[in-house]
Amino acid sequence: MSDNSSPNTTQEEEKISLYVWPHFWNLPSFDIESLAAILYLQLAFRHHNHKHEHHKYRLVECTDPDVSPSGTLPFLVHGTKKVSTFHGIVRYLESLDMGLADEGANKEGEAHAIRRAKRVAWTSFVDSQLKDLVNHVLYAIPENYRKGLHTALVAHLPIPSKYYLPQRLRAVVQASLEPSGLWTVKEEEEVVKKHPFDKEKVKDVVEEKDSIIREAFGKEKLVHKARETLDLLAPLLKKHQHQHGHHQHTFFLSPHPTGLDALIAAHILILSHAPLPINTLLPLLKESYPAIIEHSEQVLAYAFPSEDNAEIRADVQVVQVPHANPVVQLGRAVGRILQSVVPVQA
Repeated sequence: MSDNSSPNTTQEEEKISLYVWPHFWNLPSFDIESLAAILYLQLAFRHHNHKHEHHKYRLVECTDPDVSPSGTLPFLVHGTKKVSTFHGIVRYLESLDMGLADEGANKEGEAHAIRRAKRVAWTSFVDSQLKDLVNHVLYAIPENYRKGLHTALVAHLPIPSKYYLPQRLRAVVQASLEPSGLWTVKEEEEVVKKHPFDKEKVKDVVEEKDSIIREAFGKEKLVHKARETLDLLAPLLKKHQHQHGHHQHTFFLSPHPTGLDALIAAHILILSHAPLPINTLLPLLKESYPAIIEHSEQVLAYAFPSEDNAEIRADVQVVQVPHANPVVQLGRAVGRILQSVVPVQA
């Protein structure tokens, strides 16, 4: 007796698992890409709820990026398929007709191609400009890093990961910020004297004044770059009447939320929710770009409706994945060190 079900049917009915960095700061995740992926999946599942009632997914809080195929979070598991990075996840869901592509639009038409090209271009702009700005605030300002992301990481990481993984993640961000001049942290963050009783007072005063000047210049440069970026993004926000009522929703380049909305909202939400001692960009956003902050909060509320609207909430099950045991973690760390110092034979 033959089975008429197609291979794709089985995979489509498999529950999707999204592996992300854990929740913190009253947000579903403290990581930009993880938060963007969560927002996107929530919006997509809510959007398709009327067509695919069986669609559910698991939100897996993970603190071990090495379980990912790419060594980074987030990543998605669907049957035997594993997909890494926010953009990879978006493309995969769109390939299953479970994404946030133009609903009801002619996907073969020229207008759709133009809209898609614009979204791709602006998504690249956010990745290269807005992400660098937010990462500078989170990682490159030592006090912010210590009281912000480092605190979030060590709160979730077991031993020995909490002693090496934060530095490893920060080094990746440092490498991405240095070409744009947004990494201004000195080696070891502070100049440590070799001789504790060194009496070079004059040198200390000069270095302190230089540090103040560099900090002021860096802040001015950051604000200038932020204005350039946000001035280009702000006009893309358009208000649209909601199809089921009289409420207006504001999205980027579309009457419906898209991956671009989820990505931008994730950046702004972390800036506005993280309790950072030196948050230069937040006053700028509140004063000059309130609509962008309002958009991010709207996307969060739209993705996670209040209990009064529980019937339109995506069916998500939050679980935690156990971290690899300390021996495995130590082996991985040693392996990475060896790879960095031992040349790979061709």
